[in-house]
Amino acid sequence: MAPSPPQPLPDDLIPGILLRLPPDDPAGLVRASAVCKAWRRIISDPAFHGRYRALHPTAPVLGFLHRPRNPKLPRFVSTTSFRPAAADHRQHPLDCRHGRAIFYDYGSLGGYVVWDPATGERHQVRDELSADYLPQPAVFCAAGEGCDHRGCSGGPFIVAFAGLGTLDLGYHDHVVEAEGWD
Repeated sequence: MAPSPPQPLPDDLIPGILLRLPPDDPAGLVRASAVCKAWRRIISDPAFHGRYRALHPTAPVLGFLHRPRNPKLPRFVSTTSFRPAAADHRQHPLDCRHGRAIFYDYGSLGGYVVWDPATGERHQVRDELSADYLPQPAVFCAAGEGCDHRGCSGGPFIVAFAGLGTLDLGYHDHVVEAEGWD
């Protein structure tokens, strides 16, 4: 006689199990959401996201940016199974904070690209300072005071350009709302 199949888990236990998936490999949540519609519903619920962030307060390090001497080497080095789209080797990393990175884009003749590695979204930004200044951009979250910078991917951001001229300092900022992503 064949053994009887195991009893299914009670529905109230599944969210607790999914909450304990390790945060250092976000692909685990993606794979779990593909198991069935019920699990996808649980994982995509904003309440689940809040409980997951409360249980795992430190955001995972998905990788790091570097400036290799060999332009054929990747500029983003992954530390997890997370794999962003292939990097454009005409882009030079300049700054990274609040879940976004900004690159100088040699292919756009003076433009910059803001990249959100969690979503893959990119946004072109132009430097509005005159040619008399040597600009240094920085990217910041613009979600407001209540943002903990763990769930602001795809939200609004500011690119601030500060440049040193021969006699003074120049400044320009560029604000991008959530729907402004490319």
